[in-house]
Amino acid sequence: MRLARCLRDLTTLPVDLFHARYRFADRQAKENAVLQHYCREATRESGRILVATQVVEQSLDLDFDWLITQICPVDLLFQRLGRLHRHERAKRPAGFETARCTVLSIEGEDYGAHKVIYGNIRVLWRTERLLAQVATLEFPAAYRAWIEPVYQEDDWDDEPEAISLDYDQFRIEGNATETD
Repeated sequence: MRLARCLRDLTTLPVDLFHARYRFADRQAKENAVLQHYCREATRESGRILVATQVVEQSLDLDFDWLITQICPVDLLFQRLGRLHRHERAKRPAGFETARCTVLSIEGEDYGAHKVIYGNIRVLWRTERLLAQVATLEFPAAYRAWIEPVYQEDDWDDEPEAISLDYDQFRIEGNATETD
């Protein structure tokens, strides 16, 4: 919500907000508004910004020209990327004829809140390393070429010890939860 407020102060474009924590009574109206502006049939007279949580990864048939996202596990990133140029359009805004994605990350290896959200920071670190090696992703080839190595059990050769140790702790905690 804070980000949406900041963006509204910085631009004249409409800034919409969508997350999963609306009251049930309000959720359908909010979802319908998002669909109206970002669905297959949406008329795009000018630019528009949607600030959203992971709720847009799945279930809504949305179509974006540019995605700015925080780092997340590769499979979730691919879900988000699936919202880029999802539908054929006769016209895209100038400069957005090709889908764009910007992934924001952290400095160093302290994943902080990302660890709270995703638990397994090893997949975040590995996703970042793969992103750093490419300028363009090609689907469907990227699915197997990225998901399998990100989720493999063995350490990567250049994987920092702190990332490996954190993953070991993640697995131990996961196994303890399963046996409780």
